[in-house]
Amino acid sequence: MILAILALVIATFLYGGATTVQAGCRDTLTSLSPCLYYLNGGSSSPSWSCCRQFSTVVQSSPECLCSVVNSNESSFYGFKFNRTLALNLPTACNVQTPSPSLCNTGGNVPTTLPANTPVGSKKFPLSNESSSKSNVIILSFEESHIEEVEIQNKLEVAPALISVHPSQKSVAVAVGSDLRIFDLIENCPVSLVDESDGPIRKESIRAIRYSTSGKLFVSAGDDKLVKIWSADSWRCLNTVCSEKRVSAVAISSDDSHVCYADKFGVVWVIELDGINDGKTLPSKKGALLLSHYCSIITSLEFSPDGRYILSADRDFKIRVTVFPKKPLEGAHEIQSFCLGHSEFITCTAFVSTPELTQGYLMSGSGDSTVRLWDITSGSLLDTCEVSTVAGHAESNENESPTQVTVTDICAIPNSSLAAVAIQSFQGIFLLSCDLTAHTLSITKVIKIPGESFIPTSIAVSASSRLLWMVSGASNLPGSNHPGFSRVRVISCLETESSSILEDEQIPGGTKLLEQLQGKVTIEESVMSAAAEAHQHSPQRPRDQDNTQPHDQYGIVFSVSGDDVARKQGDSFSQPDPTVATMGSVDTVTIGEALEATALSLGDKPVDRRDAAAIQAAETRATGESKGRPGGLAVAAQAAATTNEQTVSEEDKVTIADILTDAAERLPGDKVVTSEDAEAVVGAELRSSSEMKTTPGGVADSMSAGARLNQQL
Repeated sequence: MILAILALVIATFLYGGATTVQAGCRDTLTSLSPCLYYLNGGSSSPSWSCCRQFSTVVQSSPECLCSVVNSNESSFYGFKFNRTLALNLPTACNVQTPSPSLCNTGGNVPTTLPANTPVGSKKFPLSNESSSKSNVIILSFEESHIEEVEIQNKLEVAPALISVHPSQKSVAVAVGSDLRIFDLIENCPVSLVDESDGPIRKESIRAIRYSTSGKLFVSAGDDKLVKIWSADSWRCLNTVCSEKRVSAVAISSDDSHVCYADKFGVVWVIELDGINDGKTLPSKKGALLLSHYCSIITSLEFSPDGRYILSADRDFKIRVTVFPKKPLEGAHEIQSFCLGHSEFITCTAFVSTPELTQGYLMSGSGDSTVRLWDITSGSLLDTCEVSTVAGHAESNENESPTQVTVTDICAIPNSSLAAVAIQSFQGIFLLSCDLTAHTLSITKVIKIPGESFIPTSIAVSASSRLLWMVSGASNLPGSNHPGFSRVRVISCLETESSSILEDEQIPGGTKLLEQLQGKVTIEESVMSAAAEAHQHSPQRPRDQDNTQPHDQYGIVFSVSGDDVARKQGDSFSQPDPTVATMGSVDTVTIGEALEATALSLGDKPVDRRDAAAIQAAETRATGESKGRPGGLAVAAQAAATTNEQTVSEEDKVTIADILTDAAERLPGDKVVTSEDAEAVVGAELRSSSEMKTTPGGVADSMSAGARLNQQL
C-alpha cells in the first residue's frame, strides 16, 4: 500500500502543473478536457466527444490554440499533455485548422478580435516586441463551409411542442417561432401581449413550460430570448437575453426562480422578485448557476420538493445539484450523478405519489431505454427496453433490435404512471412504476390509427387526466410551409376504457384546433413528411471505434457492482459505492489517493477548495451525500472555516492533519475511476475563484489515480 501511495505521489506531480495559458482562453482550453486521455497517450485515436469539442474550439476561438502551441510546459490546469499528439489532433480528428507555424512563438495572441474582422476569419497579430512594425496575417476559414453550417442550423427541423395548464385552463403549442395559446375557460384563442424592449427574432422555440402554480409560462429557443409570461393575462412580464441558444427551461415550485440551459452546457438562473404582482419587470440578465462543460443540456427539472435541480445532457449524464438558498451565487454542491445510459438523454420526469413526495426520476434516451433512478444516491433502480414497443423486435437470436429514441416522458400527476412517446412509434405507451419494488413495466400500448401521427411532445393536466399530444415540425425539407402541428387527445388514460378523442370531442373543439394547428385539417402528405423528417433527424452518433460509454476525459469505462441494471444483457451496471472493487493489488482507491495528497501537500493549510474536493471524494467513496460526523468531509469543512479566522500559519490545520490514514477513516472505499476524478476536479474548480486545481492537491491525486488504474 505504501509503495502504491508513493507511486501515486510521483504520478500526481508528473501529471500536475500550474496553468500558464492566457486568462481569456482559460475556459476554452478547459473545454477540451475530453481530449486529455488521448493527449496523454492513453488511446490510439481521440474520442468522438474530443473531436467534436476540438472542432468547436477551432471554429470559435482558434487563437486560443496558439497558447498550446506556444506553451513550453505541455500542461494546462494541472493536466499534462503530449505536445506531439496535440499538434496531430487536427489530423486525427480530420478537422481543418490554420497552420501552427502562424502562431507567434515570441508574443501573446490576443483573446479578442480587432474591430471589422471579416466574417469567417480570425486575425492573429504576429510580431516581436523589438520590432518597429507589426505584421498582421489573416487566417481565413472557408467562408462557404461556415455559411453552409449556418444554413444547416437555420434549416434544422424543430419539433412541435405542447404544454397544458396544471388546471387545464389553457393549452400552449409551439411550432417554429409561433407560440399559440388557447383559453379553455373562455373557449377562445389568446392574443399575446409583448411590450418588452428586447430584440424581435423569428427562430424556433425549443422549450415551453407552465409553472406548477399555473401562474407563469416560459418560452425560449434559438432566438436566444427567454420570455416569462403571465398565464392569466398573457402579458410578457420579462425578457432575458441569453448568450447562446436555449435548449431547456425549468421553473421553481414557488415561482421565485426560472432556470434555463443554453447550447454550451451552461445553466443560468433568473430571480423573479415581484413577478407574481403581474407587472412587467425591467430586463434582467441570468446568473451562472452550473455548467456541464460544453455538453448540450437536453432536459432541466426541479425535484418535486424543490431541493434539487436536475440537468441531463447529450453525453449520457444526469447531474443532480442541490439548489442553493442563494442561487445567484451559483450552485456548488452536487448531490449525485445518474450514470448508466449509453446514448444521449432526451427527456426526464418525476413520478411521485402523495405518500412519496420526493418521487423517483425517469429518463428517456437514444439508447432505446427508459430508466428509473434514486436521485439521492444516483442509483439506477430499473431499466425498461422500449424498442420492441416500436415494432423493432429481434428478428432472430443473432440480431439486436434497432435502437430508437425516446422523445418525451410525461408523468401522470399523483400516480405511479407515465406516458412515453417514441421517435418512430405512431402512438404512446404507458409505464407503471412500482414504487416499493423499484421496477418499471409497460402496462398499455395505445396506437393511433389512420394518419401518420407520431407524437413529438406530450403533456397532461392534474385536473382532467387528459393526455394531450402534438405531432409537427418547422423547417421541413422541401416544404414552403413554415411549420405545422396536429393535436390529438387521449381520455381515461389510466383505465381500460381509454380512447382517442375525435376532433369534435376535444375540449375547445374545432376552435382550439384552428388556433393550435393553424387550420382544422392537416393534409396526410404533410403528416407523412413530418414523420419521415423526425425518423431521420440527426442524433448524436456513437464513436465509430467503440460503442461503450465514455466519461468526460474520453476514457472508455466499465464498472461493476451489486446494484446492477435490471435489464438482462445490459453490460453497463451501476457500482456499489461502498465496496472497493479491487481489480488488482496495485489499483489505487479513493482513500489511498487522499493519503497521497497528505504526503505530497501535507503542510498546506486546508482551504475551501480543498474541503470541497475532499467532500466530493468522500461522497464518491461512500455514496453518501452528507458528511458523517467526525468524517473527512466534516473535518475538512471545519478546518477551512477555522483557518480563515486564524492569523498564524503555524496554528492552521493542514492537509496532513485531515487526510493522514484517510483510507482507514473512510467507512467505505472503492477503486478510483475517471468518473470519480471528474467529480472531484469539478468540485475543486468550482470552489476556486481562478478556476484552477491545486498542483499536487486532491483533484490531481484523484486524476493520477484514475490514470494509473486505467493503465493496469
